[in-house]
Amino acid sequence: AAVGEGEVVADSGRKKHDLLQQVMRNVSKEQQTVVRLQGTAPPRPLKLRVFVHNSIEAKAVIDYVATHPDQAPCPFVVLARQVCMAVSYRKHSLDPSCAAVADRLRKQAKTRAVNLLRHALAHPDAPVEAAELSGHRGPNALAPALDRLIHQQSTPLPLRAGAGEEAGEEGRQRFVVFAAKNNKPPPPLPPAPSQPRGAGAARGKGR
Repeated sequence: AAVGEGEVVADSGRKKHDLLQQVMRNVSKEQQTVVRLQGTAPPRPLKLRVFVHNSIEAKAVIDYVATHPDQAPCPFVVLARQVCMAVSYRKHSLDPSCAAVADRLRKQAKTRAVNLLRHALAHPDAPVEAAELSGHRGPNALAPALDRLIHQQSTPLPLRAGAGEEAGEEGRQRFVVFAAKNNKPPPPLPPAPSQPRGAGAARGKGR
């Protein structure tokens, strides 16, 4: 979602209101970017919020947009309802079961998602107006067109190990695939042990 120019309506309880205010204010450096919209000369600053699926923040924003679909200007503009990211890596160099590695991969996925959304907003097939991006056309004006663009850049992958072509679309889900950083190439094979000097087939005397 993009942070719009509207204010959060205080009608959903103090706790949720404070959480939504934090979502608007606490935008990490990685999610602050610029985008050049079609037909506009100067790049436009943009604050994005990319959430982990089913996180508290994601649920709060989804619930707010669902209960305020006509608010304009709105505080949140939905750019994509869901962006499924998949990472390719070499298992000998990265271990996702390690908490530090998993956290690093999540950050990489968020950065890739931000870049994906930024390029989608500037794509000629989805002309975006500044009024839409700032929330003056409501929270759901952009999602349909951007969802189609992201779908085109995704790849169907099996949902479980061993789900091949026989599974069809029912056994697959579309992901945007990226290669992990620090994905080191496999180490060189150790040299073959040298044969001891003098070893070999015994030679006998013959006539």
